[in-house]
Amino acid sequence: MRNLFLIAATTLTACFALAQAPAAPEVDTLLARMEQAQSENRARFTPYMVTREYKLFNQDGERPSEVLAEITFQPPDQKQYQIRRTSGSGSCEKVVRRVLDREAEMTRRPGEIEISRNNYDFTLLRTERLGNATVYVLELRPKRADKNLLKGVAYVDASTYRIRRLVGHPAKNPSWLIKDLQLTLTFDEVQGMWMQTASEAIANVRFVGRHVFTSQDLNVQTAEQVAQAVRPRRNRARSAAAGLGAGVLR
Repeated sequence: MRNLFLIAATTLTACFALAQAPAAPEVDTLLARMEQAQSENRARFTPYMVTREYKLFNQDGERPSEVLAEITFQPPDQKQYQIRRTSGSGSCEKVVRRVLDREAEMTRRPGEIEISRNNYDFTLLRTERLGNATVYVLELRPKRADKNLLKGVAYVDASTYRIRRLVGHPAKNPSWLIKDLQLTLTFDEVQGMWMQTASEAIANVRFVGRHVFTSQDLNVQTAEQVAQAVRPRRNRARSAAAGLGAGVLR
């Protein structure tokens, strides 16, 4: 009797969850809304500065190499960076610089990498839960062999049509040294902007084995916030100089 009750309860719970999930729109409608959400988000971008932490783990499980970078973005397409701190292997910094150089280059050509019908064919695979959100899971099939395009899946928020996660591997191998590269990119809202906030790359590298490379945004400040933070320091510096001057005059 208890087993029958559990089966009934489980079935009712599943049916209730399905009833609460929004019905998936037609694929073309879904894609149009997703592309519109990306366009609207680009229009909301303001100048910002992000502090990002990178870590490189090797197959030996030793302490990871780390790099702290500061990236500034000036709409619509200017991105620069500075390396603030490094520890561990110097190869980690080389990887970070290549990644950030590519990121700056792609910022100037966003149309070439956007998740849209210009670059991909799509299939709606299913609807599921991702954290607290209902998402549509779309299969991504790149229209060309390009190392900047991803063959995999996109998780699209069913309420906002924003992309929450991308998982897959490059449509073209970025280097003969890499036998396999799996990517996971995570997106979230920061300061009113929808942006990538974390990533994980798992690569099997010839001659050296498996490596894991991660990034995590630690802090994002808009230009206005940076200015507000700098202004008090300048005011304190002026006050200290005035006090020093007064002391000299005495």
